[in-house]
Amino acid sequence: MANYVDNKEFTRALGKWAKVSREQIEQGEKPHRLTDYLAECVFMICNNMGYKSSFINYTYKEEMIGDAIE
Repeated sequence: MANYVDNKEFTRALGKWAKVSREQIEQGEKPHRLTDYLAECVFMICNNMGYKSSFINYTYKEEMIGDAIE
C-alpha cells in the first residue's frame, strides 16, 4: 500500500473487524458497518487508485470510485 495508509494498522483493524463480523454472522446477527478508520482507509485507497495511469483519463472515474466505496 502507499504511504497514505499505514499497512500494519490497516491490516490489524481489518482483521479485528472481520473476526467480529464473522462471529455476528454465526450468531445470526447483521454485521456492524466498517469503523471510521477502515472507511477512511478504503476511501483514500479508492481515491488514490483513480490517479493511476490506468484510470486517469476515465470519464466516469467519480462513479467508479463511488461504486468501489459502496
